[in-house]
Amino acid sequence: MDLPRYSFASLALGLPIAFGLGIAAVVMALLSDIPLSILIEQSIRGVNSFPLLAIPFFILVGEVMSNGGIARRLMELAGALVGFVRGGLGQVAITGSMFFGGISGSAVADTAATGAMMIPSMTKQGYTAPQATAINTVSSVIGIIIPPSIPLILLAL
Repeated sequence: MDLPRYSFASLALGLPIAFGLGIAAVVMALLSDIPLSILIEQSIRGVNSFPLLAIPFFILVGEVMSNGGIARRLMELAGALVGFVRGGLGQVAITGSMFFGGISGSAVADTAATGAMMIPSMTKQGYTAPQATAINTVSSVIGIIIPPSIPLILLAL
């Protein structure tokens, strides 16, 4: 009777991972005679952290930037900086991801915002769809090493 066994059982039933881990933790608490009030208190204490509020706000900022046109302007800035060299559109995607990731702090928001703009442009310029997708996906990871980013906030926490 251990936590992984219950987690794997819930995954085999097709539950999402978060629900499976939660159910497994509650089952283990019940089997271990731990009062549920302590389990709830510890769960709330674990997420009651001011720095963790940065995560949903970073995602919100990424959405606002994407829908507000700021992401397009950042890509135009990147185009002005490196767009004139050979392979410049790929370098624009990488530089734009660096700018966008430094502001939004989220690789997922970076991929969604810059990929929606750059992949169609890159395919029109002769890049294959897999090449354009690979460049945008890999370049979005650059943003998480530029402070402030979600992983760095979690590391500092």
